[in-house]
Amino acid sequence: MSQDNNTHILHWNGTSQNERLLKSLLPDSIKVDERSISDILAFAAEFSEIVRYYNLENSPTGDWSKFFKKDETIFLSTIVSTDLHKIEKEHNRLISILDNAPRAEEKLEALEGLMQQILDLAKQINDWYLQALNMDRLNMMHSSELENELENAIKQQLAQNLMDLLEYQEDLGFNPIGMFSVGEIQKHFHKNWFKKHEQIGARNILIKGLESADKIKGYTKKIRIQFRTFYSVTSYILQIAPKYLMESLAGKANHRPDVALFISFAKMFKKLQNQVNTVTEKHLDFYYYNVLKQRQKGLSPDRANIYFNVATHIDTHLLEKGTLLTAGKDENGVEHFYTTDNDLVLNQAKIDAVHTLFVSKNPKIGIGSSYRVITNLYAADIANSSDGKGERFVNDEENWPIFGHEILELPKAEQQMSFANVGWAIASPILEMEEGHRIVTLRFRFVPSTMYTLNLLIKDISINQDISREDAFSKIFKNSLEVFFTTEEGWTAAHTCEILPPDEWGNPEITIVATMAAGAPSVVGYDAEIQGAGYDTAEPIIRIVQRNEGSFFSYSFLKELEVQRISIDIDVKELKGLSLSSDIGTIYPNVPFQPFGPIPKVGSYLMIGKEEVFKKEITDVQFNIEWHGLPDDKKGLRGHYKDYGLGIKNEQYEIKLSAISDGIFYPLKEEEPLIFKMFEPDEDNPLGLNGKTTIDEVDIEALNIKPDEDLVMSPTYDHETRAGYFKFEIVGPKVVFGHEEYANVYAKKVKYNNDPKRKGPEKILPKQPFTPVMKSITMDYSASTEINVLSIGTLTKGESSKEQIYHIHPFGVIQVFGKGRSSNRLLMPNYDDNAYLYLGIKGLVPPNDLSLYFELKENMNLFSDDAAKKHRQEVVWSYMANDEWKDFSQNMILSDTTNGFNNSGIINLDIPRDLTNDNTILEKGLHWLRVTVKGEPSLFPKCLKIATQAVSVTWQDNGDSANHLVEPLPSYTIKKLASSISQIRGVNQPFPSFGGRSGESKNGFYTRISERLRHKNRAVSAWDYERLVLEKFPNIHQVKCVTHVGNEAFVDAGTVTLVVVPKIDKNSRQYHLPMVNYTVLNAIKEYLEHLSSPFINIEVRNPIYERVKITAGVRFAKGKNNGTYLKKLNQDIVQFMCPWMLGADQELELGGTLVKDVILSFIEKCSYVEFVTKFSAVQVFPQDGIGFDVDDTAIHATNSPLIKATKPWSILIPFESNPIYFLDDENFQVPEKASISSMIIDGDFVMTEEKERDLDDYLSDKRRKKDEDED
Repeated sequence: MSQDNNTHILHWNGTSQNERLLKSLLPDSIKVDERSISDILAFAAEFSEIVRYYNLENSPTGDWSKFFKKDETIFLSTIVSTDLHKIEKEHNRLISILDNAPRAEEKLEALEGLMQQILDLAKQINDWYLQALNMDRLNMMHSSELENELENAIKQQLAQNLMDLLEYQEDLGFNPIGMFSVGEIQKHFHKNWFKKHEQIGARNILIKGLESADKIKGYTKKIRIQFRTFYSVTSYILQIAPKYLMESLAGKANHRPDVALFISFAKMFKKLQNQVNTVTEKHLDFYYYNVLKQRQKGLSPDRANIYFNVATHIDTHLLEKGTLLTAGKDENGVEHFYTTDNDLVLNQAKIDAVHTLFVSKNPKIGIGSSYRVITNLYAADIANSSDGKGERFVNDEENWPIFGHEILELPKAEQQMSFANVGWAIASPILEMEEGHRIVTLRFRFVPSTMYTLNLLIKDISINQDISREDAFSKIFKNSLEVFFTTEEGWTAAHTCEILPPDEWGNPEITIVATMAAGAPSVVGYDAEIQGAGYDTAEPIIRIVQRNEGSFFSYSFLKELEVQRISIDIDVKELKGLSLSSDIGTIYPNVPFQPFGPIPKVGSYLMIGKEEVFKKEITDVQFNIEWHGLPDDKKGLRGHYKDYGLGIKNEQYEIKLSAISDGIFYPLKEEEPLIFKMFEPDEDNPLGLNGKTTIDEVDIEALNIKPDEDLVMSPTYDHETRAGYFKFEIVGPKVVFGHEEYANVYAKKVKYNNDPKRKGPEKILPKQPFTPVMKSITMDYSASTEINVLSIGTLTKGESSKEQIYHIHPFGVIQVFGKGRSSNRLLMPNYDDNAYLYLGIKGLVPPNDLSLYFELKENMNLFSDDAAKKHRQEVVWSYMANDEWKDFSQNMILSDTTNGFNNSGIINLDIPRDLTNDNTILEKGLHWLRVTVKGEPSLFPKCLKIATQAVSVTWQDNGDSANHLVEPLPSYTIKKLASSISQIRGVNQPFPSFGGRSGESKNGFYTRISERLRHKNRAVSAWDYERLVLEKFPNIHQVKCVTHVGNEAFVDAGTVTLVVVPKIDKNSRQYHLPMVNYTVLNAIKEYLEHLSSPFINIEVRNPIYERVKITAGVRFAKGKNNGTYLKKLNQDIVQFMCPWMLGADQELELGGTLVKDVILSFIEKCSYVEFVTKFSAVQVFPQDGIGFDVDDTAIHATNSPLIKATKPWSILIPFESNPIYFLDDENFQVPEKASISSMIIDGDFVMTEEKERDLDDYLSDKRRKKDEDED
């Protein structure tokens, strides 16, 4: 997007501290007598030429110049006193005439003047050369060196130029007289000006055959080149002459007596000059000190923050205000003393753990909602480390975001946080599932009113995306949750997880279905040694957490939900590990087995046991039997037994199912039994037998299974077994499988067949009786339980319930439901605020005082308009008592010199008695404090140090040097107490002192009073505002006042905007951006409001930094086509465009411009660059507070050659790393439009979004309005 409004910006950089002092105020700016010794000596030599010399006969015989000009010192003084500015001024006058004169005659006259000026310079150089030769004959050492310089210049440069000039003169028809005529010049100039055997004559250098105007134009160019040559030589001689003059004045000891006396007079005259030159300072001082009664400001003592190492044998110790500490000695051996600013209660409290949690609401992530929702949670378990996980800082220099930061666009190496785990967990005996394909269905019923947020967002997305609510729900929740179970191997992820919407949108329910594959480990009871500490249960746990990657972060949709009831349904398929017994003993099912023994009969049984089943409230059970070796007769058992003559049919084989509870089999004998067919007909042959039998549609109520969550089942069934088994018992037919009848039938048929008297054919002998053999038997079952969160206990178990619900926090877990009671009905932890800092304190004994020292460093990498305005962000202190956060009351925060974490300082807290250290949300054994951010976390400084037992100290003037007020007292200078105290083992001053200001200098005094005389301590004009701020706030480097006039698009009428830039660390070698913290911005605003009109609205802000990305293909010099020189090129671009970024003391271009061709030219001129092509520049700038926009020169190639700041307070800066690539050849390439991939370099991905309303702000406003309506 092009920046149409740039043309309306009035370019004005404001005022810096360096620009305040007016040179005219300085007594030395204009002196009464400004002549130097060389000026006096040169004047005397020149004056001596017009003073006649009278001999002894009183007759004039020449002048007095011979007395002066033969001395080397005076000769050098005449050279030094040459006025180059006068020569340049005359030259410019003549050039102006040439450019503007209407008539050729006037131009020729000016051209002749130019030529004469060059000849005068040539004569002057010739005179210096001749005089230097003369001095050399007198053995003057410095004139000899000067002679060599002049001779070289004449021979190598000026001689030929003089010859050319004389030919120009002749061709133009100029007729010089005197020594510059063609016949006379060789008489007056030294022979070195003329080449050997060559006289002045025509050579092929003239301009012929042109009209007069063109001829004048052509010769003007040539003569100007000639002038620059002679002028440069003259300038060079004037540069080296002062050195020779100083050496001559200081080291020459062979002056003639008369000249030596005169030089001595000139030196003594300097003292009189100095006295005369004090008149201006005395006059100014008289007016400021005596008339206006003003005085210079005194010094302001510096301060430092220190902390103590406390001896281990003490519990508490009061260190009184005014305690002396030493900071070494000054250069005169006088001790520096500092005193404590307030009382300090010392104790054993130390910072043992630091966590941070960042609630991301990244506008670049969304799925079409009109509201800005939480897009991720980031946590740092060891926040004060380089990676948030404990990695040491480089050079042990801490530098970490005190409230966390967004990591989405940062390179991995710069990320100091990781994804945070947040969710919930449910512990229940029903979740014990040893094997099989396992399905867990969680049905959550919520308090209807808490579904508002979810329904609002679903409806909003549905409308915005023009999709159904079901599709919107799927888009949000698909893959958004991860489910884990406690297994023998630890926490095992579910094979699949699906979140289902309610059947009807008015129904406040959500269903989660998770599955475990048959090959997955057994779901077992929780074991802290396997799964890690945090849960107070021995039951299996299902843990549900937000997925941080690869899907939408659905936290905002769920965090407001309050649970009413949870139904847990499990379905287990193909459960194989069954305990089997028959009436003849234990059965091992790893091989085919006879379930009813070798000779089944009515009443034969098979016992099927599974402990996990009888621990649960089962709702369904199914047995899956696979038979082995069934009769292959097409009519099944009927065909198999047809020769028995017993009338057996397939459907006659039945078994009875019962279950044992409390030692009794149910159904009871007097109750209707549960009868099932033992065999099923074959699907393809209804008369035959199916190889599989399914026992399903079991009447669970008739089995009267009484779940026993503590059941421990014996490995085998015996007469003492009281629960845990199902029983299959044969009930028909009476002959069962004919084992008892077989012998009788067989004997009869054999006898018949062997009877010689039989009349009929032989009877077919009966087949051997069939004994059923099972190849396998598996069980499917379903069970359910329900947790009623609103009322006491589950619906069925009351306070004996073993179900528990936990909230999973980023740094721990907390039980919110147990023993049938709920302490928190929210589905998951609710982080309503934007960021959190957690401090774990070791050795604290409440109640007590606690002092916390925070060394903060201004966050320099802020680009947005909101960051530049930087309003105060609200922070809230809390402490943890029994896993509950309680806010500190206002009077419990005794003092806060950090001004709400806006600058370094010390916070003193009154720690209450109810602080506890046995919590589960965070590590046990520590007392926990929390700082909550309700504003924008990225606007806070970074943290360099946190320490306890801290106090501020102030310098006490002991007659010692105050030099440390100019440069801060270095770190670790304050090392000990003036008088040792046994309770204190050490004193630490980790950072330099601050706030010191030396006494006002004379120049500072002049500046302050002169400004005061102009603005009269009232802010009216922009000049007034800027100077008032710079004087009151010495750490501000630059101020720009932007008013409505000329900036109508940016500043409202009646508003004055002050853009302030702090002083830049000159020793810095880091890529950083100067920003002023909120405390200073607010102090400036309050200060100006008292000095300006009450009708003026004053805004004080930081600059906006608009980034420029340079794209180009570069061919580096041979041997330099590598990453080292690519990095150097990036660094040089930064140095060229913004030298202040690396500590240079320069003003910042506020609302400035960059010339694209100048940047390209700079790159081309780098010594290690051979060729540049495909050059373009992409400007990235904030767009109305809703994101960023870009302006790419590759798109607007025909537009202005300037890159312009979009706002009067914007500063153009380069990226630290630019997409510059290597070239192998020198072929021109057309610049390309920047792509998204090229913009993802060092985290500079930009995207313009529609502005979204923050969801939490919207809900907060809605609740507040509801409360007001109820009131």
